[in-house]
Amino acid sequence: MGAPETRMADEPLPSSGVYAGRHELFEEGTRPDRAGASRALSTLRADAFCIGALLLATLAFALVVVRDFSGPLVNVDDTNALEHLGYMMEEHLTLGVLPRLQLESTRAMLYPFGTLVVFLPWGVERDLVYTLLHGRFGEGPWLQLYQVASVAISSLGTYFLLRREEGASRAVLVAFVGTFMNFYAVYKFPHHMNVTPLHWALLSIVVDFVLFRRLVRRQRWSARLVLARIVLLPLLLGLDIGYVVGYALLSFAVTSIAAIVLVIRARRRGENLVAAVLPRAPLRELREHPATTILFASLLVVALWLYLPIVAQIFLATRKFTFSGPGGSFWASQFRLLFPYLPFIGPQSKAMVAIFGDAEGIGEFSTGWALLALAIVGLRGAKRRRELVVYAPILAAFVLCFLYHPRALPTLRLFPWFQFNRVAGRATLFFPIWFALVALGAHVDFAVARVRAWATAIGLFAAVETVTAYAAFRYDVFRPDASFWAYMTAVREEPGEAVLDWPFCISGGNGVATQDLCPYYALTSTTYAYRRFHKKDVVGLLLSRMTEAQAKPFYDLGFAKLFAPDNPEIRTARRQTRCFDEQDWQTFETFYRSHDFAGVSLYPDLLPEGCAEQFTSRFGAPSAETRLPAEGRALFIPRRQPR
Repeated sequence: MGAPETRMADEPLPSSGVYAGRHELFEEGTRPDRAGASRALSTLRADAFCIGALLLATLAFALVVVRDFSGPLVNVDDTNALEHLGYMMEEHLTLGVLPRLQLESTRAMLYPFGTLVVFLPWGVERDLVYTLLHGRFGEGPWLQLYQVASVAISSLGTYFLLRREEGASRAVLVAFVGTFMNFYAVYKFPHHMNVTPLHWALLSIVVDFVLFRRLVRRQRWSARLVLARIVLLPLLLGLDIGYVVGYALLSFAVTSIAAIVLVIRARRRGENLVAAVLPRAPLRELREHPATTILFASLLVVALWLYLPIVAQIFLATRKFTFSGPGGSFWASQFRLLFPYLPFIGPQSKAMVAIFGDAEGIGEFSTGWALLALAIVGLRGAKRRRELVVYAPILAAFVLCFLYHPRALPTLRLFPWFQFNRVAGRATLFFPIWFALVALGAHVDFAVARVRAWATAIGLFAAVETVTAYAAFRYDVFRPDASFWAYMTAVREEPGEAVLDWPFCISGGNGVATQDLCPYYALTSTTYAYRRFHKKDVVGLLLSRMTEAQAKPFYDLGFAKLFAPDNPEIRTARRQTRCFDEQDWQTFETFYRSHDFAGVSLYPDLLPEGCAEQFTSRFGAPSAETRLPAEGRALFIPRRQPR
């Protein structure tokens, strides 16, 4: 992949190829004359082909990765909690002149004491989409549809931002690579779907790149490109606050710093670089393109009115807690970058685990050899053309992320929004788009046989890696059946404000309480999130960060003594080694009888043989039974037994 020859700001647009035609987005120009009509038609055909290809890739992503659109997203681990965030937004959001999200103490979780539910993987846009669709249509595949929409926006948006700059072929390649060869993001779905919708962040990085390259080349910015940059900043706030927003802001920060340095250096030489690139007649250009202007203005209003106030409330709520360091840090070796995605070796293979140990997620720091090759070729081409400075912001951002260790080398905490970044490898989400943009530095002449051979080899290897990565991806789809819905209905309709899950889970991602109050973390960490179906308050809760004070009431009640796991490792433990003794029963039953519980939601597969029968002999027969994806069998024992 390569870029067309550099054009100075005041030079006329080329009269052939993809540059012809006023319909091109984000660029100044004049209306095509009759002689250029055929070229404009050719460009429209190229657009139609590329857009069609990206839509087909999106459809393939939906069928291979998302797969299940039969109903709500219910599954093991963090997957089960993602819809619950939208449910909490639906419960606690009040719209007005300014939206208000109620985050203060509530009894809904950590019942009956409640807590401030701020340290959760909020994604304001995702949660608002769920709130809107769930409120209007009830249960449905709303998060799955949102994920597919994110992929479509990422790929098509990248294409439209780059097609004027690079031509249709290079633009569609960058769009495909940056979106669909992001294997790390693929493997994050669905259990870490909070970080897989990347659209506004990817588009922000592309806009930063285009603006900075035009600054370096002294090419004039268009008013719509500048407006896109302005609009994308508040839109970013709708994505995952903990990680995705941070990396997009990193791109904006390092690009801005590099731009300031260039402007200052030019000023010292007597050159006004800002005047050379600012749009000549921005208002006129925006009036000439009303559809684009109205779209951008509408997105800006929505983001400023909806996203900004809600994120501000979340941020201010976090200030009520004090944590030292990121807590619960995860780090994987950067040497994973050197491994390809091949059937028997690579991030998804046993060989990788044998060499480097476990990682927080499959594909951490790994992009595959094809993307590495593209980036290397791009850097060599940029060096030959003396344009390495164009890629300085991307390289700086990559180095800061690549070297980052949450404790030993906290490079990213130079920026205030990374203070809670505890998983170094999540920067891998943005390696593919960075590498694809760097690849544009190559100047490819396909008339040269050697170049053609290398391009073919990289293309074939990219195809092999893509097929390998997607073929190895799988997750077990859980489709709620009739017994599931009957169970949730039975809990919901039983008098009482809460339900007591046993075993329950109270856990902080920073390690607080987990060992003592959530020893079956792999099975029960998000059991609390079923409250979006049964509408009852619950004891359990998984927070990204938790303080000792939040868990203290449950320690004081003696609940830590009730757990007797068969393994001290929270992801390996599968069941209790003993049932309750008389003191344990007194602790449990006193708590149960002292509060307004509708009943006990019991998980027999997590208990020793005969223990479930002891529960039913004390509290009565179950009125509903189902099977859950992680907990296994579930029995609902209502507090008020039928006569």
